[in-house]
Amino acid sequence: MSIKINSAAFTQQLRRYAKVNRRSFKDIVNAKALDMAFQALKHTDAASASAIEYKLGAIGNKVSKNRKTGALRKGKRILKESSFAARIVNSRRKKAGQPMIWGKELEKAAQKLINMRVRAVKFLKSGWLPAIKKLSYAVERRDRRPWPKGLSKGKAATKGWGRAAKSELNPEAWVANSATNNSPQAISKIKAGLSKGMAAAVADMAIYIEKKLGRDYKKAGF
Repeated sequence: MSIKINSAAFTQQLRRYAKVNRRSFKDIVNAKALDMAFQALKHTDAASASAIEYKLGAIGNKVSKNRKTGALRKGKRILKESSFAARIVNSRRKKAGQPMIWGKELEKAAQKLINMRVRAVKFLKSGWLPAIKKLSYAVERRDRRPWPKGLSKGKAATKGWGRAAKSELNPEAWVANSATNNSPQAISKIKAGLSKGMAAAVADMAIYIEKKLGRDYKKAGF
């Protein structure tokens, strides 16, 4: 499934940016596509793992101490009584005609639900990684970004793709995230992340243009 994003502002700003930058238009397109992909990753489903855990009923983690080094280590997640995750588990079982569960069995199911929600957010964000990787090979070293941490782990392979611009005549670079499984909710989050990423890339180009030409560049008809 594909989604449509209004890229008119991005394209217009890209051409303005090219007028004050000495690099070839192809190189600029690839660099800004990479920047947009990073920004889209940053803005896709901004909820952090800890925020998701807290919402579902986590109140902390057990802490253990390494006997040799004395360093503290984060342990098992602690859930409050009648956590939201536990209520979701039993609500689903009730709708499915299954008996409700309690005690350790319910806690285990609630922990599993939270783990799945956290992984789902990471998986959705990781859909931008293939494009980031592909475009990173096509840009100069100064345009590369540190590889995002904590997104490439897990059994499921990341879904998405990218294509760098190769022609100097009407260069096109592609950035795609296909980690939605055609879920309307996931598609909505991807679309929102891409829109915000594009807006952030436009804002960054505006800052560069202003530095090059001064604050009155709009008045000058640029």
